[in-house]
Amino acid sequence: MNKKNLKVKSVGEIFKENPWKVVTILLAGVLIILFTLESYKVNQEIKEEELNLCSIVEGTPAWADVAGNILAYGVLNKNVEFETNESMVDYLIGNNIKFIYSSHCGYCNQQIDIFGNDWEDYQRSGLTLNCFG
Repeated sequence: MNKKNLKVKSVGEIFKENPWKVVTILLAGVLIILFTLESYKVNQEIKEEELNLCSIVEGTPAWADVAGNILAYGVLNKNVEFETNESMVDYLIGNNIKFIYSSHCGYCNQQIDIFGNDWEDYQRSGLTLNCFG
């Protein structure tokens, strides 16, 4: 049975053999840290924006633009016709209109029923905000 002598190399030895390997690993580590911090910062900004929207709405369902301005309150009727033949949800997503709702709100649930199968698309768009539920 042959036992191989395994020698663990120090960073200094690796650096002497191939300095680019160490520099590349260090740069990759720095980039990963920066990416993680930036992602965390963006998530925090989104959460703060959502809290601000939830604090200014006077009721649900509410509709807001991406700048945080409340556009309207109430249920959008399913008979609303748009200039194009797109669905209601496609129109809302295309115009970056946020749906602010509460899962405990009857009118909100009525609106979600009106969206039908498109509700999941609206949620995936990131333009829905459940403030009180």
